[in-house]
Amino acid sequence: MQRPVKQSLIGLVFLAIIVLLFLGLRLLSTPIVTCFDNIQNQNEAGVDCGGICAKLCTPSLAPLKIKDTWLINAGSTAAGVSYDVLFRVTNSNPNFGSGSTVYQLNLYDQTGVVVSAQSGDFYILPGQTKYVYFALPTIKTIATRAEVKILSADWQLASNDFSQNLRLVVKNYDYHLSTQPGRAAELSGTMRNDSDLALEQVDLVVVLFENGVPVAANQTGVRTSSPKQDNGFLVFWQTPPVSGTPERVDIEVGTNIFQDANFIRRYGQPEKFQQFYP
Repeated sequence: MQRPVKQSLIGLVFLAIIVLLFLGLRLLSTPIVTCFDNIQNQNEAGVDCGGICAKLCTPSLAPLKIKDTWLINAGSTAAGVSYDVLFRVTNSNPNFGSGSTVYQLNLYDQTGVVVSAQSGDFYILPGQTKYVYFALPTIKTIATRAEVKILSADWQLASNDFSQNLRLVVKNYDYHLSTQPGRAAELSGTMRNDSDLALEQVDLVVVLFENGVPVAANQTGVRTSSPKQDNGFLVFWQTPPVSGTPERVDIEVGTNIFQDANFIRRYGQPEKFQQFYP
């Protein structure tokens, strides 16, 4: 082989080695793009979510808002005072509801000291404003104020179709004094499942008003409500909540569409975003 040709081949081999080394070093210095690198890249809709990533991006959701809170004296005995707490909560998100919203409930005395601390949870549908009722254990101290703080919401996507198909209505009710032992007053009525859905659990919250203010509340449930079926319900109070007939009665009916997998398959998608509040 002629010397110039040999030198050219050696030069090409040497150049190829340099190019390969350069590409190798560049490859080593370039971070591997993944769905766990805390960077929005690839075709991700957010940081490590959406696009080719399996994780869904958390939508921008408005927090739930507590509108009103009422502390209701439910009666006194030698053991102490019983209180009920009733509050209104609003979900302004049109497509997302919470299947389980955890909250903290505190009662305070007149000096601002916490005399009872409880926790509970509730569900709320997209765009809904609803009552939440909590019956507290008997306490020795007189409470003057109740405070509710939402701790977390288990957001889930639901389409608007369910609002047109989930029709739960109160057909009638009757409030009356009771002669049953342990019952001073009762409210009985009929709830109709006017939808085409078989429901495992339907919840009712009953609120009695005097002078525009809730003075008594209670809740009950109806198990296994078939489509186009009437169901009876009953709540009672051990002490008379009002003198005579209540000025106004609110009865809210609902069901947790996120609790039953059939609802999710038919009316929404299994997208869940748990949000914690400071």
